[in-house]
Amino acid sequence: MKVLFITLSNIGDAVLTTPALSAILENYKDVEITLMVSPRVVDLFKGDPIFNKVVVYRKDSSLGRKMALIKTLRGEDFDLLVDFKDTMLPFLLYAKKKTPILKKAPKYITHMKDRHLWKLKQALTDIPDKTYSPLLYVSEEIMSEAELMLKNHGVASTDKVIAVSPGARSHTKQWTKEGFLEVCNRCYSELGFKVVLIGDQQDAKVCSYIANQASANIVNLCAKTTLKQLAALLKRSSLLVTNDSAPMHMAWAVSVPVVAIFGPTNPDKYKPTGPKDIVVRHKIDCSACQRALCAGNHECMRGILADDVFGAVRKALSA
Repeated sequence: MKVLFITLSNIGDAVLTTPALSAILENYKDVEITLMVSPRVVDLFKGDPIFNKVVVYRKDSSLGRKMALIKTLRGEDFDLLVDFKDTMLPFLLYAKKKTPILKKAPKYITHMKDRHLWKLKQALTDIPDKTYSPLLYVSEEIMSEAELMLKNHGVASTDKVIAVSPGARSHTKQWTKEGFLEVCNRCYSELGFKVVLIGDQQDAKVCSYIANQASANIVNLCAKTTLKQLAALLKRSSLLVTNDSAPMHMAWAVSVPVVAIFGPTNPDKYKPTGPKDIVVRHKIDCSACQRALCAGNHECMRGILADDVFGAVRKALSA
């Protein structure tokens, strides 16, 4: 079965579509999957052996390039077209089965990974109802690169590691830097874990603050890794402490326990769902507002105490 799988543009959102990939691979033999991704996401999946091809779609490319891509894809003669971006491609490409564009999952299906799976099952009606695992491939070579990176920063192969991701794409999703600082210090002083800060360039400022103010020797690898190396660092870790962010979903995908701090976003839609994952919240009347700007004083995040998060860390590690 030849499949064109069009995933989403943001890293975390793309990871949440991978259980649908698992459903295809588990239930059908001799599958060839062409993955279509945005430039932002391509490094997350490049080199994965489950894909026959990885096609990068650039929204800003010329009309001529877009038409040439459509012509090439038409020549593939796909059996199944899975489109989570609701593009025009299902109308422009020939495929025996296609996911619907306008048909939305019922409201009682809340988590996005389940909504994506529901959409897939509108095209593949014989897929069994069960939980499907996320997919994020990390090669031994990439794991070795991550281990060397840690070694160069004083982390031995025998050291226990907790990864901490204090950033997020939206500032309203970020817990306080002072709270993260206290949790990092206590993970080292009370639990004996090496703490590694992760994130992208947008998170560099908060990570530098934590690394510079910490009483413990914290390793700051923020903005120093590729997406694959970040996935490997997460896989090497015993736990991730994070806001609602891309690393949260990546850790879930590589089966690393997560302590996830939620404020304005709805954990019922986006929380990690591993057996040891814990969500920390401070519930107030307006949460989860899901707004990009806070109309109040950000109490949903400011009300979360370091003791709350560190208690969740202890619980997750002992589970």
